[in-house]
Amino acid sequence: MIIRDAQADDVRAIADTWNQVIRDSTITFTSEEKTNVEIMKQIDTSEVFLVAEDTGRRVVGFCTMGEFRNGPGYVGTREVTLHLAAEARRKGAGRALMVKLETHARKLDIHVLISAISGTNTGALAFHRALGFDEVGRLPGVGLKFGRRLDLVLMQKSLCPPDTSL
Repeated sequence: MIIRDAQADDVRAIADTWNQVIRDSTITFTSEEKTNVEIMKQIDTSEVFLVAEDTGRRVVGFCTMGEFRNGPGYVGTREVTLHLAAEARRKGAGRALMVKLETHARKLDIHVLISAISGTNTGALAFHRALGFDEVGRLPGVGLKFGRRLDLVLMQKSLCPPDTSL
């Protein structure tokens, strides 16, 4: 498994993975598929956008982080997005992506990572717990997909102790 920065050549594989999740699951609440242009813009503007390559040099997942909420009061906090192709799940790609993302986050002086996870995605909830994320909130029924109301679970990982002197 190789973890590296995303490049323009990766856009199609990222779109395939992301759009499959959008079309076929409640992992994400959106029903609007990502375009290649949107993904390329996100790669170009993200502080960190990583991909996982399998041994055949095929992109099988990606991880990025972006603004949690806008405004100066949230400096040092980022929201994480991680998606894997179905065949790459439970094989270490997600963990490898997150470890590398956390390394980048620390170098950028990010203090807190947030993951917003569908309450139906029990695998992702367990995955994040295993990586040291804590459930800090549950928003019942805020999501809607396939005609179902879905809970959103907020999980947080502190990368360093909070600085209360600010």
